[in-house]
Amino acid sequence: MDTSILLTVGQEIAYKNNAPIALSAQGQIINGSTLVPLRFVGEALGVLVGWDGITQTVSLSSCFSIQYREAFS
Repeated sequence: MDTSILLTVGQEIAYKNNAPIALSAQGQIINGSTLVPLRFVGEALGVLVGWDGITQTVSLSSCFSIQYREAFS
């Protein structure tokens, strides 16, 4: 199933598959760059989001299962 997300700069609510989700931080435009709440975007897309407060680093992780079939001639 496809996932759609809608986030409007300056709004406190975003949408995942048309369901409203309250944001802990709003999207912003700073010096011409659009900044989005990475936790919302990552989690909405099924990615594990981590935060290391000591190094002030965000990490994004995903695990994809690859299925394959061996071909015998």
